[in-house]
Amino acid sequence: MKIYFFVFIILLNTGKLVAMSCSDIFTYNSVYETVQRLGGEGARFYPREPSNALITFLNTSGLNPGLAVILGSGEGRNIDPLVERHWQIVGVDSAEAGIRRAELDHKDNPTVSLYTANVLEPLDRVVAPGSADLVIGIQLVHMFIRAEDRLALFQNVWRLLRPGGFAFFETNGEFEAGSIRYLNLDSPVESRTLHRADGSTMKMDIPRFPTVMLNGETLRSEIERSGLIVESMRGGSFRHPDTTRPQILAIVRKPDRPR
Repeated sequence: MKIYFFVFIILLNTGKLVAMSCSDIFTYNSVYETVQRLGGEGARFYPREPSNALITFLNTSGLNPGLAVILGSGEGRNIDPLVERHWQIVGVDSAEAGIRRAELDHKDNPTVSLYTANVLEPLDRVVAPGSADLVIGIQLVHMFIRAEDRLALFQNVWRLLRPGGFAFFETNGEFEAGSIRYLNLDSPVESRTLHRADGSTMKMDIPRFPTVMLNGETLRSEIERSGLIVESMRGGSFRHPDTTRPQILAIVRKPDRPR
């Protein structure tokens, strides 16, 4: 994915204004590296607490543990609830620094495998096509502001899932809105909380990543274009120490029979 502009970030440890390339913006890699440089080994951009919506889904879905693939796994905050429920987990993220941070927590766990890869491209070297029982995308879909990139993501989910397998998405969005909106196109920097390994926090300035606020109708249409079936969809909210955003939560299934 290419975004044709540059965003600038003020690094707190130097006071310098530094240009970040479009590839850095997309992968979060420079943000994770800055967090680890300022906060030391073990520092996190996101708290380790997993998505409450994911926990609710796992508790109510009735799915038996199997192979779960987390796309955009980042620092690994959504791995723990799957480990606790005896899933085999594959985490994939394009940010190598995020994968390194997740490995600190799970390097001795044989049920967790972590890989650096582009989630828009086939992941056959990581997961055999048609083998995943569950695919998870938390805070991921809205990072792709182009419709063709979102379609590529959903097609990749279709490729990963076994027939009858499920996917769970939590994405920024306004479920009942009449149209979609694009955010952060002209506001380059925001203050966010860095979480040090010792439990303390500090503020740091990061790029405001360009994102899209989807509505329910658009999200459903794009998912169904990939051949997946939307089982349920509703509005919700995402809470972070620095912000609260409207969300769309979607439970999706791959048909039992191939397209």
